[in-house]
Amino acid sequence: MEEEITFSQVKISGKGYLANGIFVPEDEGNRHYQAIKKWIENGGIVADEFTIDEIRDKKISQIKSEAGSRIVSVYSDVKQRNILMSQDTSQINDMNIFIQKIKDQSNLLETQIADMDLDQLNNFDPTSDDNWS
Repeated sequence: MEEEITFSQVKISGKGYLANGIFVPEDEGNRHYQAIKKWIENGGIVADEFTIDEIRDKKISQIKSEAGSRIVSVYSDVKQRNILMSQDTSQINDMNIFIQKIKDQSNLLETQIADMDLDQLNNFDPTSDDNWS
């Protein structure tokens, strides 16, 4: 007699499920997949792949990465050091103003996504120029 497979948590994961921390592909020949289907038929609830907090954290990480990329695209690390070493206050001020503007926009975007629902978060693109202008 085959042992019954039980699940404490099942989440959607790509083209399959994450069941009790183990990936189970959508494969009709897989006994774990068959057990998950039976578990669902008997009222088991499949959780979303990511919680809203996990999605929000990922978007914040993407915002920070995009901010860094935007800064470095104009003021590479070498360029920043050269400007600082030149002690040219005009260039230093311009660079600082630019960097602060990006940081401020990054902080604003992080604040805005704190109030977004799941659909809004999924549709939010941190790399869009519209978010940085």
